[in-house]
Amino acid sequence: MSEFIWLFLGYSATPAILLFGFLTTAAVGCFLVELIKGKQTH
Repeated sequence: MSEFIWLFLGYSATPAILLFGFLTTAAVGCFLVELIKGKQTH
């Protein structure tokens, strides 16, 4: 029974981890773009 619970948690957590990773990457990317834009304008 515990194996099923761990399997369920694993399947539930994977999309959340991927989504969190994607959002983090997007936020860092936007931050870097703004940083580069700021350096170019000054």
